[in-house]
Amino acid sequence: MAELPPDYHVRKDAYTPTVYRQPYPSIDPTSPALSQAGKVIIITGASSGIGARGFGPCFAKAGPKALVLVSNDYDQLIKTEQTLKQINPDVEYLSIETEITSPSSIDQLFATVKAKYGHADVLVNNAGVFGPMALIGETDADKWWYDFEVNVKGTYLITRGFLSLLGREKQGTVISMSTGLAVYIDPTSSSYSISKLAVARFSEYLDAEYPNVTAVSIQPGVVQTGMVIDRHKRFALDSPELVGGAGVWLATDAAKFLSGRFISANWSVDELVQKKDTILAGNDLKIGYEGFLSLVAVMGRKYNWFCVAVAGMGSMLYGCDNVVIAGTFAQPGFLARFKPSPTLLGAIVAAFYGGTMLGIIVVFLFVDKLSRRRTLQAGAGLGLVGAIMQTASYQIQLFAVARVLAGIASGMMFTTVQVYQSEISPPEIRGRMSTIQMLTMNITGLVIAFTGYGTYHLNNPEAQWRVPISLQCVPALGLLIGCQFIPYSPRWLVMRGRNEEARNVLKRLHDDRGDHFWEKEYTQLVSQLEIERQETEGASFFHIFTNRKELFRASLAIVVLTACQTCGAQTILVFQSVIYSSLGFSTSLVLLMACVFQAIVNLGGFFNMVAIDRYGRRPLMLSGLVLLSIFLGLFALCLAKFESTNNPAWGKAGISMVMIFIFIYGCTWVSTGFAYAAEVQPTKIRAQGMALGMFSSFAWVIIYGQVTPIAYTAVKWKFLFLWVGFNLFFLPIIYFFCKETKGLTLEEMNAIFGEVVSRRLDEITIEEAEDKATGIATTETAEFVNVTNSKET
Repeated sequence: MAELPPDYHVRKDAYTPTVYRQPYPSIDPTSPALSQAGKVIIITGASSGIGARGFGPCFAKAGPKALVLVSNDYDQLIKTEQTLKQINPDVEYLSIETEITSPSSIDQLFATVKAKYGHADVLVNNAGVFGPMALIGETDADKWWYDFEVNVKGTYLITRGFLSLLGREKQGTVISMSTGLAVYIDPTSSSYSISKLAVARFSEYLDAEYPNVTAVSIQPGVVQTGMVIDRHKRFALDSPELVGGAGVWLATDAAKFLSGRFISANWSVDELVQKKDTILAGNDLKIGYEGFLSLVAVMGRKYNWFCVAVAGMGSMLYGCDNVVIAGTFAQPGFLARFKPSPTLLGAIVAAFYGGTMLGIIVVFLFVDKLSRRRTLQAGAGLGLVGAIMQTASYQIQLFAVARVLAGIASGMMFTTVQVYQSEISPPEIRGRMSTIQMLTMNITGLVIAFTGYGTYHLNNPEAQWRVPISLQCVPALGLLIGCQFIPYSPRWLVMRGRNEEARNVLKRLHDDRGDHFWEKEYTQLVSQLEIERQETEGASFFHIFTNRKELFRASLAIVVLTACQTCGAQTILVFQSVIYSSLGFSTSLVLLMACVFQAIVNLGGFFNMVAIDRYGRRPLMLSGLVLLSIFLGLFALCLAKFESTNNPAWGKAGISMVMIFIFIYGCTWVSTGFAYAAEVQPTKIRAQGMALGMFSSFAWVIIYGQVTPIAYTAVKWKFLFLWVGFNLFFLPIIYFFCKETKGLTLEEMNAIFGEVVSRRLDEITIEEAEDKATGIATTETAEFVNVTNSKET
């Protein structure tokens, strides 16, 4: 290696054209731009090497509130403290002897820091060891593993303690010492190299799991310390204060974009800033490759889908509640147990939907106080109670009461899930994410239908209907647990004045695009909600009924959700067993056709998921109403022919029309109306507007639940033309009043309705968005949208 130039190791993999080996102005810790005023800094391995000669002096010059010096060599630690006091006597110093591989020693460290300062802001993971230099097969196992004990376990333990003290809301920085050997092979250095590679990957996980933490791993170049091996000593020309100065710079807001990344102290920080867009867009300076298995663990779009899927379990609960009753009414065991009349069957259906309306009222009144997340949890808990009661019922009265409870839970779920999903989704795929609600509901319905078909063949009459009913417990319990892992809606957080939390949530949800979208989204969101706050300041809770613009937007939700319920699909879904039986089909075949019905709805739902963001909401809704009317008319014709001729061929033709009808419904309306109803509401009334739409639509369902069994028995096929009439009635209303929303942010919806938009995304500069996102406004009011100023716990 004698022929290699002295700067070989710092230049061969340099990311920036300029490399430094000595401190330079941009990392001068005495610069006001690098001030650490008010911060408590913890430095491990502070008794010697880069800790004592680099990080310690540089952070001392940056003027923090306190420097906490950590090492297992207390005598040397005190010497370091005395040296630092000469550099800056205004800083408070605390030297603590700590064994970083000992959990109890780490606990004692942070107990001391918490008692003395109450917080810590920056952790420098500098402590480390360089183990045996030997080929893997010739190393001592204990000595080889000791590198992992100190470099990995020690870094983990002290970082865990720091995170516990920091919390999930306060901003913090974790700088972890890695090495150039982490990214290239140097034979005989395996234990050190691999352990430091783990440290770099550890920083990526910190970034993924803690949006409030800037986590960076840094390789120090080649500094002359006791850890430099003989063959590298001639290259050891880097100043310890080059590393220390770079560390201070990493603890400033200017370096936040490097979170989760691996850098060298030799690289020019100015040129890193200049390449910021390239770094973010290309996901540069990352050690790991994010493959399929990182679906939930990382930030960005994958986490967004995870949150949407968890909330979708609320729709699964409604899907169970709504679909299971149709199969239950056809089960011999249920009919033998309760001997219900057609009127009683209609009353049980109405009881569920009446409970649903009560749940919607709960959302209207309390969701802005409870939060979307807590409302989902409350609904899941109530749904679990209702499911258990239904499963255990031996009296029809108890079963009916349990259906009311299930209905209340479903009303809370069905309204809140759509609001939550719309508020956490990026605009270009918001429709697709919103379809998860109905898709999960219908997939669940398919599972329930096949379960009912299977249990019909059981010899135990009680199990025939109790097993399908009991499946309601699964999504209810899943949602109760899942809500612990999803964030509050960022728009709800801003409504409550919790802007910093909203910023962190948006970063975690949407910081995967490399185009500064989440910063712009945050800027637009805060400014738009400030306008909405001013518009509603001093207004009563029920201003939605007195403000013409708000009432119009809420009316759109009423229109599209009523149209969705009155198109005929829901009534056929609930009473299909009655319709099929009237066509002469056996009970077994009726249950099988219910399974086919659900499968076709899901097939159409997948098309809807793809089409909604590609073609838009209006084309789907308008074409759907026309086609649904046509096939309902054809179904009525088939029923009329069957009634007059009793020819089974007309019955089969009628079933074919039903299946085509429900496929069209799945393609066009199954999710579109619900997505549209939520997104057209301004944030200040989104939950209330959605609740009014849901209340109206379920009011019609209750009417159908009471009327359909009686009316269908009386007038047969003629009753279908009522739904055709509704479809034709809503067609011009949607055409003239429902504007297209595809691709717009929720805040930009105001523009298509002639209202004020604070800023369009394309008008917000990157610099402005970054300033807003990193400098959280402290003047935002916490009292907003007529809710009390109480912080949620």
